[in-house]
Amino acid sequence: MGGRNYSLGSSARNNTDELSQFNKSKNIYLCTVISDIDPSAAGLIKVRIKGLDDKKLDSELPFCWPFLPLYLNIVPKKGDTVKIILYDQKNNDSYREYVGPVIPQLGEYLEGTINSENARAGREGQGTPFYKSINVIPTTSAVPDKGIPSLYPLRDEIAIQGRDNADLVFKNSEVLIRAAKFLPGEPTVRNEKNPAYIQIKTLNPGKYENNEIVNSTENPEQKGIVARESYNKTRTDIKMVSNKIYLVGRDSSSPIVKPFMTDEEQSKIEKFLHPIVYGDILKDFINRLFKWAQTHSHVYHNVPQNPSTDSFLQLQKWMTSELPKLNSKNIFAGGDIPPNTSLEEPKSSGNRESDTNDLEVRVNQYIQRADDNEQPLIKIKGTKLEIDGKSNIQMDIINIATDEVIGTFTQNGDNLVSTYTNTLTQVTQFLISERINPLKIKLPQLDDLENF
Repeated sequence: MGGRNYSLGSSARNNTDELSQFNKSKNIYLCTVISDIDPSAAGLIKVRIKGLDDKKLDSELPFCWPFLPLYLNIVPKKGDTVKIILYDQKNNDSYREYVGPVIPQLGEYLEGTINSENARAGREGQGTPFYKSINVIPTTSAVPDKGIPSLYPLRDEIAIQGRDNADLVFKNSEVLIRAAKFLPGEPTVRNEKNPAYIQIKTLNPGKYENNEIVNSTENPEQKGIVARESYNKTRTDIKMVSNKIYLVGRDSSSPIVKPFMTDEEQSKIEKFLHPIVYGDILKDFINRLFKWAQTHSHVYHNVPQNPSTDSFLQLQKWMTSELPKLNSKNIFAGGDIPPNTSLEEPKSSGNRESDTNDLEVRVNQYIQRADDNEQPLIKIKGTKLEIDGKSNIQMDIINIATDEVIGTFTQNGDNLVSTYTNTLTQVTQFLISERINPLKIKLPQLDDLENF
């Protein structure tokens, strides 16, 4: 090996003849983790190597370092089995590194092996055979024609697996992130009740054009989808599946949508977001409303519409049967929450309408955030012109983010000061109508206005 650039431990100067006889041809061992206390947060563990550490106290055992980079390393828990690499087989105190934990096979023991016999199952000479393979357990197998993936990654897939019930799987042109994939405590029984996953996938929809099942379907909508896709065209899809899905937009100072939440706060966030509207149901309502507007009639002048017309009856029926279906019960979005709102239960003032309005106040799109330190994302640019005793003032309100003019206000008059005042009043009224505090904006003074 040449010169040694690593520590050989305190025994480097001791007589190691006896130890050399024991492990003269071995420097990799299977060991049980006896301590995972890691004061340096370096991924360190301690093990006892049989035959080498028999006379050492636990406190005298050297630390074992991770063989893999900490970017990738999995730190074993106490009781896990690991592989220990001893750098110098002639010195039992030499530098030690570990790889592990050792998991015998996919399935039951991913969370952690019960003992060293479980970890070494299936290894030659260990006396403990493999357990029942997931390859012969139907509940773990993929069902391709139903789009159901294997409960565990297949041999040709690359995966990162958690100790319990979650994984990240790289398939062909697909990434799958899963949680709660099997039932709690039953790692070979697929969770079909409330799994959560994100699937990013490349599709070639055209490949189904010659599929007999699709072509023979009586569902015109499905046929239409297939017909719109050319055979050699691909698309990418992202699918999110969960009991609840929250889409939250926030900035660094949002008063309610904190970067991290406790479970209790998370359980209440739904109250402060908006349910997503089902677009097809909303479209149906708009079509019905438009039809009623086109066809509604009055019995005679200045009386309400005829309640017996079919269009009105259909609209009335929609309000009763379809309106409750308009909002999703599982997908919520928002983030622009009123600044004085918290995750605590709202206290009623006794005025139901007032309470509701307080929760529904939305932050204007030109405001950066909804708190006392908000900085509106707008500026005001003004110009002035005086010709033959006549005055003209123009002020433009500009969106700083896009440089777009979102409002122009112009006044003409015989007096420059009064014309300026009238224009500024218009600008101020617009800001107030948009819920923008004029005191937060630098309003141009008369002397600041540029000449035409």
